[in-house]
Amino acid sequence: MTKDPQSLHSLASSHREAEEKAPSEEEASAQPASQGKRRKKLSRTEARRKTRQRILQALYQCYFNPLPSSKLVQQFYDDEVGEEEGNDMFGVDADFFQAALSTCVDKTEQLDELYCAHLKMPIDRLDPVELCILRLAVFELSERLDVPRRVVINEAVELAKSYGAEDGHKFINGVIDKTARDLRPHEQ
Repeated sequence: MTKDPQSLHSLASSHREAEEKAPSEEEASAQPASQGKRRKKLSRTEARRKTRQRILQALYQCYFNPLPSSKLVQQFYDDEVGEEEGNDMFGVDADFFQAALSTCVDKTEQLDELYCAHLKMPIDRLDPVELCILRLAVFELSERLDVPRRVVINEAVELAKSYGAEDGHKFINGVIDKTARDLRPHEQ
């Protein structure tokens, strides 16, 4: 069971609002107009982390309201694209986002087969958030060889800590670590 019944989109928004402090009126008026609503460019690591969060949101949404991957990608971009402050898609790695969603939605069964041997319960009993995290991580392990195994595992664990059940990160760590050994035996 997830920490909160709110959608991941709401969780991410409230988490972001808590972390960001809006400038005071004096600070805002002291900034040039061109700086007022633009954010600084994210580092590659920050952009990838944010992209994984948005992929998780999209997969979670698709779990409850199945859509073709192309419509899901388009929906996220229609709702979120831009450079304004508060925009959830600002800084997202668009190629990674689209590739991950397309594979995770269109090849769900193939991805599930790659980690199912390491589950101690039927897949239909998994928490939806953890299921989405597993699919994303297995996508990265199988399709994105440019992303090191340890990074995939760490990012999946961090997503589970932020959005999953209380001890979900331990479960994710175990399943993804075993799956990574199967898929990338050369990386230890």
